[in-house]
Amino acid sequence: MQWPDLEAFAEVSEELSFGRAAERLHLSPSAVVRRIQRLERDLGQRLLERSTVHVALTSAGSALAARLPTLTEQWQQVIREVRSPSEPMPRLRLGLIELCSRRMAEHISSGMPERQLDWLTDDAAELSAMLRRGQLDMALLAAFPSEPLDVPAPLHVATVVHEPIWVQIGRAHPLGAADLLEMAQLDSERWVVSPRSQTPFDWESRILANYPTAEVVPTSSTAGRQLIDAGRAVAFTSALAHSIPPYRVVPLHGLAESPARHLYLAWDPALAGGQLPDRVLGLVRGLYRSQARRSPAYWDWICRHPAAFPGIADESMG
Repeated sequence: MQWPDLEAFAEVSEELSFGRAAERLHLSPSAVVRRIQRLERDLGQRLLERSTVHVALTSAGSALAARLPTLTEQWQQVIREVRSPSEPMPRLRLGLIELCSRRMAEHISSGMPERQLDWLTDDAAELSAMLRRGQLDMALLAAFPSEPLDVPAPLHVATVVHEPIWVQIGRAHPLGAADLLEMAQLDSERWVVSPRSQTPFDWESRILANYPTAEVVPTSSTAGRQLIDAGRAVAFTSALAHSIPPYRVVPLHGLAESPARHLYLAWDPALAGGQLPDRVLGLVRGLYRSQARRSPAYWDWICRHPAAFPGIADESMG
């Protein structure tokens, strides 16, 4: 089994497209197909079901895809250990808002194996303060339309998306098979929120305050996940979350206020200059794009509103 074959499978499993995976790997589609076929021969398992218009993971492919982040991190650790001490790996100090931060960090780390990624999660205000103090090189932040972007000079900023809210719903839930959900369908549901969401400034609590019939359940992530998996509760989430059994990630429309979050990358050019911001921005947008494609109805909506998704819905991005 060869590492380039695993890399090819990782891209195809993210994009569910040989063409888009080939673009990201700077290979021809036929070369990607050959790598996948070689990996399937080595493993003795079919990893993908494919036709001229459709690519889907088999059960074996899903199992391998779930393990790839760990395998990638282990491979990067090997690279770090064998690198000459006289050539220290450059670091990138990255702050991430809490929503799906681990998945984003894994994606950025795998896309930049030549750098040591030091990352942490916190709320946008604290991450912005750390940027100003020079404790971070860059940060992925979010703000609602009513909130100003906290990026004083000399910080630079680039928009990732104006991201609508998504909902995490168990496949066992009566609405668990829907591709799009309206808040009117869920306004009397039990909503899992983290304990921190009880502050009056938290976005989850702010949204639910408009729905007095909604039952707010502050609980730990593990207990909340169990409720969601069983179809007994739902939760706000991001398109960057996994849509794997036993739950799905579905776009949520029809909220009382405009809930789209402005997701943006901020950085200090004195600490993160050159092409580095563009590389990180490309990786962030790439992860969002590949995950959003998993919901066909929502991907169509994104393509009809490209201004809200710069660099994601563009034809040039595949």
